[in-house]
Amino acid sequence: MREKIMDIARVIGQRTSDLQRFEAIRTEPSWIGYDFANGYAGICPLLGELDRLEPDAGWDLKGHALLQALQGEMAQRPLTSLSLWLGVAGVAMAVRSLSRGGTRYVQFTEQLHGLLLRSLDEQLADRTQRLGGGVKAVDFELIQGMSGVGRYLLLTAERPEMKAALLRVLEYLVRLTAPKLVDGVEVPGWYISFDQLATPQERRLSPQGHLNLGLSHGIPGVLGLLSLALEAGIEVPGQSGAVTRIADWLISWRQTDATGSYWPTHVKWADLQAGRVLQPYYREGWCYGAPGVARMIWLAGRALGRSDWQEEAVASYRETFRRPEELWDAHKPNFCHGRAGLLQLTAAMAADSGAADLAVQRDRLLDGVLAEYDPDTSFGYGDDPGLLNGAAGTALVLLDRIGEQGTAWETAFLIR
Repeated sequence: MREKIMDIARVIGQRTSDLQRFEAIRTEPSWIGYDFANGYAGICPLLGELDRLEPDAGWDLKGHALLQALQGEMAQRPLTSLSLWLGVAGVAMAVRSLSRGGTRYVQFTEQLHGLLLRSLDEQLADRTQRLGGGVKAVDFELIQGMSGVGRYLLLTAERPEMKAALLRVLEYLVRLTAPKLVDGVEVPGWYISFDQLATPQERRLSPQGHLNLGLSHGIPGVLGLLSLALEAGIEVPGQSGAVTRIADWLISWRQTDATGSYWPTHVKWADLQAGRVLQPYYREGWCYGAPGVARMIWLAGRALGRSDWQEEAVASYRETFRRPEELWDAHKPNFCHGRAGLLQLTAAMAADSGAADLAVQRDRLLDGVLAEYDPDTSFGYGDDPGLLNGAAGTALVLLDRIGEQGTAWETAFLIR
């Protein structure tokens, strides 16, 4: 199994580090080279893992070429976001993954840290002004918001200036969880009103606003960061209470129907009034659905010693695997909303809980993802090379199954 995985990862590493293969992708309007989700930056963790496993195979040189291309993109389109998946924190995570334990790219890292620290307080102040009124998902979410920025700061919190910045992020996120009034009704502080919804589709589906339950774009990311920080001994006033507030709220919105229990992607205004989700929709993935939510509840339970929350999380995974797979909405082998993400989450839960039945499901998912490898596609797992939606993310999940201590790439997904 190890050699099979290594052979697949080598092919994907070679192809995703071949800059010529990006020519067609670079013409797409949405493509950004320093994007950790889909750009050059997202390939770096894969090359970092391969370099760790095969330090004399030249993977570091391929990674260096990618960083040079990434810097070229930054020169043409300056970084404005601090976010983990589209901004400064994501680039810093990419550089860290190739740094061989911080021994390389020291100056580049310092430049990125300086940029993050210089801009953080201004961006936090802007978000703080919107508390209670015009909160946006991008203010606090994992992908573009402060949960993602905070996760990188937590990873680097051995440095005093980064820890101090993290404390300011945690203070903001704790304040976010305070209840507020909307049309005379008390709702969680992370309720997003109609005028602050990000896309036309969201506005069409939620004409009076909603609460987002996705790990990628909603309140579970806040829960995960607050919990991991507590475990690391980093705490601000009210943090434990905020963890309890979010976890209890999420558990209260776990739904049950003929297919079993699930977490919805959103809770809309009408759902709040009814006390239940009126239009069920399932997604059993990392970005949305029970696996991502339940993992964050597990982390919260571990941080606060709440075995009941942990039991709730494990039970949710068992419900996922009882639900017919055609209802999972996880048809591709990618990370974000595909089977690689579900595999990585299940592996983490099996390891942490010791649940033998989840280990069986982990192995079954692994066999399925391996079977979907197709060397005749551009990158081995389709035509997308990226970390979030493409081959690089899938290859990293496979490499993690080898069972050797890896780099910190998984932290970008808030799984650990």
